[in-house]
Amino acid sequence: MSTKETKTSSEQEDSARSLLFLLAGEQYGLDLAWVEEVFDLADGLVPVLGAPFWMGGVVNHHGQVLPVLDAARLLGLNLKERAQQALLLTVSGQRMALAVEQVTGVEVVSGSSRGPRGTLRAWHRGRILTLLRPEAIEKAIESRLTQRRPA
Repeated sequence: MSTKETKTSSEQEDSARSLLFLLAGEQYGLDLAWVEEVFDLADGLVPVLGAPFWMGGVVNHHGQVLPVLDAARLLGLNLKERAQQALLLTVSGQRMALAVEQVTGVEVVSGSSRGPRGTLRAWHRGRILTLLRPEAIEKAIESRLTQRRPA
């Protein structure tokens, strides 16, 4: 096997189809294998009294009531726009919706390196793309749940 073939094989292992979306005006991605569905939040989001600030509320999605987590607030980002869409995920055995500003597409992303808060960073189409992993989402939820609310 030639060096070129080995490199191509290695690049393919490091490449994944990612769902790209906006959070706080920045481009993010999540491995497409983790996303069950994308749906519009429209008027279906119901706030939950006393819920943490990073929980957007709940939504009735195909007859199932799902928690909706505001991805930007969960990750400590400054909101630019109200979330318009949600990604249906299963994290730690729990189905949930992750609210994002807007889904921008599906693309193959490769060559990632470690970023902050359990994320990965990749140079994609001339700019840095932050790739979220389900473990990073789970860790952010755990971190937020253990924080004390200001008195």
